[in-house]
Amino acid sequence: MFCEFKSGRGEFYDQKTYKGRTIMVRQVLSDITLTSHRFEQVFSDDGGKTLETNFRATLTRVQ
Repeated sequence: MFCEFKSGRGEFYDQKTYKGRTIMVRQVLSDITLTSHRFEQVFSDDGGKTLETNFRATLTRVQ
């Protein structure tokens, strides 16, 4: 797994096996504030040439 935070953005990379295939996983945390952030997850089964976004959310803290 590789991760990096730079300029308020976190990127996490990993590989998973699914049905015998290696899948690249990228997760990004962005627009980070004290009360919210965006999260996006993408998969790639061709080493990152094409990316498929499969989850996107804006999370907000509830007081």
